[in-house]
Amino acid sequence: MDSALIVFTRSPYGHINIIEGSRVAQGLLVLDKSIACAFIDDAVTALLKKHEPEGIGVAPVKLALKYLAEAGVEFYAVKDALTERGLTEEMLDEEYNTKIITVEELTGIQDNFDTTIFF
Repeated sequence: MDSALIVFTRSPYGHINIIEGSRVAQGLLVLDKSIACAFIDDAVTALLKKHEPEGIGVAPVKLALKYLAEAGVEFYAVKDALTERGLTEEMLDEEYNTKIITVEELTGIQDNFDTTIFF
């Protein structure tokens, strides 16, 4: 496997999926693999600005995602997932440089990777 698309589907809080998926992505980067991350369903909320979840007793996902973005990992968010949650592109953290795509575009992107890993 030389490349992987990591697809996040669950909310960043109440689940460890985004943190664990970020760790997998970091490990693959160390092995010099090509990585991209796609955010669908409730996972799109991880990309919002000004997440401060300490008040609910959980660690923020921002540092893990920021590391991936700074390492050159491309981030994609499905437009329908944002719309269904009343979110807009302007609400997303600019540090991630997220590309807004359709489900159909995600399918095309997925074809460019050796494997897809869902979290």
